[in-house]
Amino acid sequence: MQLLRQMQLPNGADTVRSQQAQDRLVKLKSDQLKQISFYFRKLRAIYDKCNEQVDFNDIESLIPIKEGDSPTKAEDRPASDLIKYQSEEYKEIMTQLAAKNRQIKEVINYLRDIIWEINTMLSTRKNFD
Repeated sequence: MQLLRQMQLPNGADTVRSQQAQDRLVKLKSDQLKQISFYFRKLRAIYDKCNEQVDFNDIESLIPIKEGDSPTKAEDRPASDLIKYQSEEYKEIMTQLAAKNRQIKEVINYLRDIIWEINTMLSTRKNFD
């Protein structure tokens, strides 16, 4: 009986299960559309509230600019002691990291060689048995 329910009738009419599946699909789509429209309404409300609180007539007034500061190149400015210390520490850490990476690569290659030898010995042992 189950097989007959699942099969499509010869006249092209849908079975009960496919109709139920289509109904579920339509319901899911409508639910998703409702959720999306709800989120868009929420987003619009937030946008409107932000626009009420902020006046965008003078955008340049929102950007803080210090008087007397002129943009200069990084090479022109002397580095402070803190920046020097941090850059030295960064270089030291990077060299340590590179050394550790080399060690890990060596260990991986060593393990790869061991596995290769084990597999070779196992295959030759099977050939002799």
